[in-house]
Amino acid sequence: MDRSLVPGGTPDEPWSGIFPFDEPYPQQKQASREAAKTFAENGYMVYEGACGSGKTLGALSAALDRVRDNKSQFERVVAVTSVKQQMRAFEDDIEAINDNLRERGRNDVVDALSITGKADLCSYVDADAIESGNIYGACERMRGTVKNALNGASQNDKVGRLKGMIGDAEHQTELTDAGATEPTTLSAEDWTSTYQRGVPTRNDSDAEYCPFYAQSRLDSIEQEDAGLGLNGLMRSSELLHEGSDAGICPHIAMRDMLSKAEVIIGNYYHIFDHQTVNSLTSALIDENTIVIVDEAHMLVPRVRDLLGADLTVDGIEDAIAELENRVLNFVAPEHTDSSTSADTDVGRVLSRELSGEGIDVEDVTEIHALLTSVRGWLINETTRQVADDGELYGSHPDMPDEQEFGLRSAEEVEVDSFNEWVTEQNHRQAAEKVGAIAAGVASALRKTGDEVESFNVTETEVDSVGHALSRLANGDNEAYFRQIKLDKRRRPNEEQETEWAKHYTTRLRLNNCIPADEIASRLDDFGAGMLMSATLSPLSIYREEVGLSVLEEEEDRPVNELVHGLAFPEDNRASVAVDVEKFTSGNRGSYNAENPPGTARFNDLRLKYANLISIVATTTPGNVLVGMPSYSEGEWAAQALRENRGVDKEVLVDESSSDAETEELKQEFFEGDGKVLITSLRGTLTEGVDYDGDRLSAAIVCGVPIRGLGGSLPDAIQNAYDQHFINKRGFNTAFTVPAVRKARQALGRVIRGQDEVGVRVLADERWTNAHKWDSAAKYQPEGEREDFITLEPGEVESGLRMFWEQV
Repeated sequence: MDRSLVPGGTPDEPWSGIFPFDEPYPQQKQASREAAKTFAENGYMVYEGACGSGKTLGALSAALDRVRDNKSQFERVVAVTSVKQQMRAFEDDIEAINDNLRERGRNDVVDALSITGKADLCSYVDADAIESGNIYGACERMRGTVKNALNGASQNDKVGRLKGMIGDAEHQTELTDAGATEPTTLSAEDWTSTYQRGVPTRNDSDAEYCPFYAQSRLDSIEQEDAGLGLNGLMRSSELLHEGSDAGICPHIAMRDMLSKAEVIIGNYYHIFDHQTVNSLTSALIDENTIVIVDEAHMLVPRVRDLLGADLTVDGIEDAIAELENRVLNFVAPEHTDSSTSADTDVGRVLSRELSGEGIDVEDVTEIHALLTSVRGWLINETTRQVADDGELYGSHPDMPDEQEFGLRSAEEVEVDSFNEWVTEQNHRQAAEKVGAIAAGVASALRKTGDEVESFNVTETEVDSVGHALSRLANGDNEAYFRQIKLDKRRRPNEEQETEWAKHYTTRLRLNNCIPADEIASRLDDFGAGMLMSATLSPLSIYREEVGLSVLEEEEDRPVNELVHGLAFPEDNRASVAVDVEKFTSGNRGSYNAENPPGTARFNDLRLKYANLISIVATTTPGNVLVGMPSYSEGEWAAQALRENRGVDKEVLVDESSSDAETEELKQEFFEGDGKVLITSLRGTLTEGVDYDGDRLSAAIVCGVPIRGLGGSLPDAIQNAYDQHFINKRGFNTAFTVPAVRKARQALGRVIRGQDEVGVRVLADERWTNAHKWDSAAKYQPEGEREDFITLEPGEVESGLRMFWEQV
């Protein structure tokens, strides 16, 4: 599209033709200008901008300017975030852009699509016919019934069978006791389908199937358009309602719309998760896409989790059985001589498809032998580790819920026992190709199932097991740490031979320690991009831990930096660091709600922090956010406030919960008189949430929210950072810096606009001195650190009262 189609921009700032408001903030203007230049250079911009400074809109304006320039290589923007609420911010900004274009008489609105998982786009989940936690298994099973009905059929027969299933699922009417008719359609609050309530089954069996999927398959064969299309923004909720009304699968409709969107709004899974990328978004990840990574301070921990892998005994056994019963049984020479005619058909097609994947029988036999050998090793190694260090004392309920055993020293970079075994057993060559072969076998199985009616393939096991094993065997020993992990069974299984197996299942776990190389590799796949957050500093550390230094030095990709602090009036905020003893587990003691007063629940240190929280709550004329290191500490803080007769505000407590429950709690906090909301600093209420206007007047952060350090994995992460960051302490870069970013996120909720007034309190001596060995303050940007004044606990109440009297 020619840039001239979006008038209003200037030669120096063409992106301003996209910007929907009269004048951007000065910081927003600079950020958009610098981003547009960076995108034009195929580079990456690292942008730290204060909360409320309009980062999403500025980034979208600059990126869309490049997409709509017909001299540019760019065709689309992919915006991803780790916070579900922040997806709504991108959606709202797209709506603002489109409203402005329409007001100017333009019909070239931005076509944008929000993408999400099956649980959010399943008609049966929305109608409460299937629980969201069960949707992935149920979806595969119900789609599998439709696929099996089509196996081996001609196009005409497929059309007839699909129409038959759709017709069978159409709702009927039934007589009520009063003799009236009552429709029994599947429906939800915002849509009504033509299908019967509940999940239909095939007439010739009890197999459940999905008529929405059947209709989508029918539309694809007949090249029919269900009427869903992009004309501006399509939110996932709108797609669910419109797709369900039309009787088609909303998730398939989403997948079909991807290629038509200028802007795709998703989450980190959509560009970093292997399975999600392969099944949905791979076509978006190329040099024609600008990627915007929001809440980018969370990129490392989120991608670290996505790069993990697990291999269970049950999973290995399922893959072995699949190779034996579904592959070797049909193509191995020893089986083909005695085959039936139906088996011969399967063997012929399967052999052809395997050959097309570049796989022969010897390859399949080799990975079968590898999987069999790995299964034996995992069981034997678990037995050995449990004998050496396991805890199998007492009755089943008294045993730990999980146990873990590192396969190498967490404090040294060395080859672990699993990889030593792979090499010693001459499995290295097979391990290097198991992922590719397993994926090819799975593809051949699916293609054979599509062609041979008697060969039903609903889902495969070998590809996921092969991918996990490939990752486990081929990941290096600095960036990855392998463990055996035991998960306690709900009840003992006395049929198991070994004592540990009666009480636990075992798995081989791959943990990523530092994902810099993997992040850099994925970012390099895109044409350009921006990584942005209110809390990225220190940028020198951030560039290293997300691999941007690699892109700049080895791939010659420009990497530009921009930092904007809080630009709102200083007189409107009080920023206090309280010089009180560290709020660590060792100092404060453990909290138990059952403990009576006078025990660890209210030791001297806890009394000091309880007093500080109550001071902020009672001096603040409005809502107060309290950030604690964990949810359990949040429960303690709530208990302390509720027992304090001087605190008359309602106290709300956040806990680990669903998005809907969190949204409900947030709305309760916003409504009515001032309240206190207590949450974990590792939760979602301190990030990506707009507490604009008078929704939040103060925030207090207690302690430094360093993640749990139990077990050997944190030691392995620290060691990886020690190796990666020269002349920097691995503990601080791996744990203290992310904790500082979390605390800064919470404080950033308070002041988000020019006229907003509020208080920000950091309670812990580690926030007061940038020169101490365990200082958290030294990882704050200098300008922000200087914004905070240090007070003794006894000075806080008078200082806050004076502030509120003056504003």
